[in-house]
Amino acid sequence: MDLLKSYTNLCKILDWVPDKGHQSILSQLEITFNRFTKNRHWYNRWRLKEIPYQGVYLWGSVGRGKTFLMDFFFDEAPLKQKERWHFTEFMQMVHQLLAEFSHAPSQQNTATLQPIILVGQHLANNYQLICIDEFQVTEIGDAMVLSRLFNQLIESNVFVVATSNKSPTDLYRGGLHYDRFFSFVELIQSKWQIIQIGNEQDQDYRRQRESLAVGSDLKSIYDLQIQFQKIVYREGHESGNFLVYKRHLIFPHATPTTLWVKFSELCEQAYGAAEYHAIAQFYKTIFLVGVPQMGPQNRDETQRFITLIDCLYDNNVRLFLQSNYTPDQLYKDTGPQALPFERTASRLVQMQGEEALG
Repeated sequence: MDLLKSYTNLCKILDWVPDKGHQSILSQLEITFNRFTKNRHWYNRWRLKEIPYQGVYLWGSVGRGKTFLMDFFFDEAPLKQKERWHFTEFMQMVHQLLAEFSHAPSQQNTATLQPIILVGQHLANNYQLICIDEFQVTEIGDAMVLSRLFNQLIESNVFVVATSNKSPTDLYRGGLHYDRFFSFVELIQSKWQIIQIGNEQDQDYRRQRESLAVGSDLKSIYDLQIQFQKIVYREGHESGNFLVYKRHLIFPHATPTTLWVKFSELCEQAYGAAEYHAIAQFYKTIFLVGVPQMGPQNRDETQRFITLIDCLYDNNVRLFLQSNYTPDQLYKDTGPQALPFERTASRLVQMQGEEALG
């Protein structure tokens, strides 16, 4: 694996100017991973004065290239047993496995093991490398299992790369039972290499398209209806029908590739990451209309909207959003319980194409 050489070749192909900060981080990723791989055997570790890092936590402001760097490393890593998840998708899988192991009959010598240990062992048996994008802990159910889960992964020599907008010490800060969550912070600070990318003054790469993309935010619903009808004419109309955990989701306005849906249909319902991932994996384009300005008055709807955009972004879904507000105006809350909306606003800019669908 030669990350810098591969990155340089990619820049030439795409006519990019190489970013020195990105080059530095890729170099650190390669060195850390190679040292871990070389010394993962217990005998080699016993000979070392310093145990190599068993993961990398890459954090920084929105739009600095964290996801790109992690995905680039993931694609280049010479391992077959590897997987990449968005954090919400990862935790959804973890909780599903927890439920399965909690109700499964005891087998062999597992009767005395806690389900979270079995989940960690299951992941370690299947993956040598795990990449998790957008680490953001907001739910107490997630916070309470992370320390034991990742302690098991570390003990099993699984290498983890995670990205986040927050430093480790700011994860879940102020959350319920934070004192019990802090053991996870201490764990990754001691076992993972913590790398900060850029600062507030650096370029948000996603916003290089802002002057082009904001025009799509402000399209009238009539303009979008015309675009959607052109797709219906080409592909034919069909209802969207999904079954997620024995729950039916029905959307009346869709084609085989495109969904027309109101904000109220997606974000004012009791949906979560499972439903949004199912939608994001099926449709290539989504017209999301009637998006209001959000704030403390509709906190639950805002959190669902953030999760929805994460799922759409992670699956490369093209979004046409109709609202009376630009991405930076969509959320207004400066209080101590304000949700982290900056990443969502930045992603909205990137996701919306300026060209017509015609």
